[in-house]
Amino acid sequence: MKGTIRIFTAVTLGANGRPGCALLHVQDSHRRVLSEVVQPINAPPSSGIRGARFAALVAALDAGRKFRASSVEVHTEDPSLVDAVYKKAGVNPELVGLYLQARANMHRYKEAKISYAPYPAMSDFPLIAAGC
Repeated sequence: MKGTIRIFTAVTLGANGRPGCALLHVQDSHRRVLSEVVQPINAPPSSGIRGARFAALVAALDAGRKFRASSVEVHTEDPSLVDAVYKKAGVNPELVGLYLQARANMHRYKEAKISYAPYPAMSDFPLIAAGC
């Protein structure tokens, strides 16, 4: 697929506030759903919700390559994550690895945008992620 895809991300926390699961909702440029994936999050155990959201961002950028998209728009539920990616805010030292991975993955696209825009359908996410 050539062109732009949109990916909405949401996360849950597991036991003891550790990163749990990420939901990636992938749409094409016409807003048709291409995929909806729930996967475990690979983030430092003590990084909490912020680490989980960074890991979901990295997973979303990886997913865009699987669809052979030339451009990607990733929408996150965390406005402070957008600020961190665009260097308007600092990054916790524990999350620098995920931050650098996200920035590197953004350069794999002709255009990559990260924005704050929670997807309304994510209200079903706790039910979807229950089996993760």
